[in-house]
Amino acid sequence: MIGVVLVTHGNIGESLLDAAAWIAGESLEDVVNVPMNPEHSPDDQAGQIAQAVRSFNKGAVILTDLFGGTPQNLALTLLDDGRVDVVSGVNLPMLLGVSAARAQSKDVHELALMLQRRAQNAIVVAGDTLRRHAEASRELPAVNS
Repeated sequence: MIGVVLVTHGNIGESLLDAAAWIAGESLEDVVNVPMNPEHSPDDQAGQIAQAVRSFNKGAVILTDLFGGTPQNLALTLLDDGRVDVVSGVNLPMLLGVSAARAQSKDVHELALMLQRRAQNAIVVAGDTLRRHAEASRELPAVNS
């Protein structure tokens, strides 16, 4: 199974995993959280990420919280075509989609792309969405009973 390594600032990853487990009713399988802590050296933190990635024999997707932040910058040092990919901008819907995406993906990069799409599709402006639904329902013809 392709692993998922969650690398975030502080306790963000732990909180996301707790929320995902609460919603799903169980902990996410084969997801390892590696929190970044400013008290540890970048080398130590990079080693923790590398160790987490090595624990998965079919490769891993590293999910980070912020493009250009320390978690992502350290994760990028582990990029390995076909073995390790990195996706920044992790969110709760992305984590909730890990199991389904794994079942459909053939490789690490495909899994990364599926998780990216899942996260992007979950970002909505509620007012716009509600307006579109209201407009669409007004356009439907009335059904006579």
